[in-house]
Amino acid sequence: MRTRQSQVDVREVTFIEISARSSGEWCRLLLEESTGMDQLISSCGTYSYQWASIGERTLAQFLAGCDSDYLGRKFLGTEIRVPDETESAKFIRERVVEMRRSGELSSDEAREEYELAKELGHGGISWDEWCCDTNLGDAWEYRMTKINPQWVRFWELLWEPMVRPVLKNHHR
Repeated sequence: MRTRQSQVDVREVTFIEISARSSGEWCRLLLEESTGMDQLISSCGTYSYQWASIGERTLAQFLAGCDSDYLGRKFLGTEIRVPDETESAKFIRERVVEMRRSGELSSDEAREEYELAKELGHGGISWDEWCCDTNLGDAWEYRMTKINPQWVRFWELLWEPMVRPVLKNHHR
């Protein structure tokens, strides 16, 4: 009878748990030096990324030196920016006024587009509904975005005050 010996990979993972008693915010980090993998589970979301090349620094040192924009793009990809309907509606209203002044829109057309944009800004209609109802060309070009509020919350409540200082002082 032959038995197969299975191969087992063992990798060292650093586990760091951080919590703030006063606010109830918390964060758990898993740092895997050998692969550059960072997994982060927190009260403000779950994020992970694998860095292929970080130089001579430890993963903790590398992460402690990163800014919000860089980490946000790595952790969230294209979801770092989300639609901002309020700013979109404001931009559309401003553009409608410009178009009316330049004669591109009649008074009635401008009024109709302005009211439609107000509805969008107040949540009365969705972006998709606005796109279907507007007569402005290239409607998608009017969409404004903002940094994902979940990421802003994570950065301001956890990363800056709690996570970064721990990572800066972390020694393997």
